[in-house]
Amino acid sequence: MPKLFEYQLTDKEVIENIFDNESYLMNHVVMPIGKTFPKHPTDAEVTIVVLRGTLSAQADNNQPVLVKRGQVMQVKKGTESLLFNAGEDVVELLVLKVR
Repeated sequence: MPKLFEYQLTDKEVIENIFDNESYLMNHVVMPIGKTFPKHPTDAEVTIVVLRGTLSAQADNNQPVLVKRGQVMQVKKGTESLLFNAGEDVVELLVLKVR
């Protein structure tokens, strides 16, 4: 039987775990306008799915890239990443980490 998981439907800031097991985990993130996640090394292979808004992402010391609704970004383990919402709308993401 398949497992079903739920996440919040909100415009308010959220970082919530949807599921977590020994192989991978999925988080749901809602970033209000102006929200920044400081530069940090990724602790796993990361896939980010943008559900709404436009995410600004900077990997290592490269130029920031814009990741829009309907796009998916992959980040290798150990990459220094900076994520921020410099847009005019809330950014909503699903973040999948493969261990």
